[in-house]
Amino acid sequence: MNKIAVFHWYSKFSLNIYSNLQNKGLRWLIMFISSRFCLVRDIVALWETRPSQVMQQDPSLVYSIDPTEEALIVKDTFNTIARQLNETGIYQGLQLNQRIISEIVSFAKSTAMLTRDIKPAITLTYASKKEIQASLGEQILNGDYPNPTQSCLAIHQLENHPILHRIATDYLNREAIHQETSLWWAFKSDRNPLTERIGPENFHYDLDDYRSVSFFFYLTDVTPKSGAHLYVKGSHRRKKIKYQLSLLSRNVADTEIVQYYSSQTIETICGNAGFGFAEDSYGFHRIELPTTEDRLMLKIRFGFHRYLNNSISSEPTQNCASPS
Repeated sequence: MNKIAVFHWYSKFSLNIYSNLQNKGLRWLIMFISSRFCLVRDIVALWETRPSQVMQQDPSLVYSIDPTEEALIVKDTFNTIARQLNETGIYQGLQLNQRIISEIVSFAKSTAMLTRDIKPAITLTYASKKEIQASLGEQILNGDYPNPTQSCLAIHQLENHPILHRIATDYLNREAIHQETSLWWAFKSDRNPLTERIGPENFHYDLDDYRSVSFFFYLTDVTPKSGAHLYVKGSHRRKKIKYQLSLLSRNVADTEIVQYYSSQTIETICGNAGFGFAEDSYGFHRIELPTTEDRLMLKIRFGFHRYLNNSISSEPTQNCASPS
């Protein structure tokens, strides 16, 4: 990397830290610096443990649900889900019903989104993407929807679903606090998936809190060539010291991940529209660069604390199926 590229990268990193500090406060900065260390995370998690009324329910309980009526179903008991999350950092076995899928996809395809690939960021719709991309002469890689919970009843319903809250509370060992809900597209491109990765297309880990759990839902069919999510099982509990000391970049090459964790720990997560999984994003993860189809994904995250201006849900202003 040449000096100019390093300067631009460092400037972007510094602005990002400054922006987060302004929006989320000093407590967030302390967390961001210290939560990269496994020992600190374990100490804080022990301190934060507060058994709640939810956790005093039967841990083997699983909701008995008619999938034609309920927005979300799970295929395992809660203690099985908690065990898998603790052991591997990931649980696969959530499913949305067709009504919820259709409403969110309809919302996403008819509502304006932001793409931050272009500076300054521009607004576009799913239908206008190709035309705008052609006029710009460059590929648009991502598009996200600011505050989707406020605009979409189906997303609001999921964000407040008792199953998600129960799973998060069990994993965090205390009452879970909602932190963020995101909806975004990863658009297909003709970039080389081996040599032209950027940002989240490289293995990395997130520093959202001292302990957090995120629920991801595919809203489109996902294969290894259309934006599959990859996760390194067990990496939420075990990291090299150098990975924890890396303040400026938490990206790690595939070869190094394989060398340290082994290829058997890398889970490639594919699924049809509606498939969902829970993940501790302190574990290493990345997206496979989409080359054949666009991918639409929903994420709902819970943790110990809400850092000031983290996305706070409110009552939706409209139904997803008929956005204004």
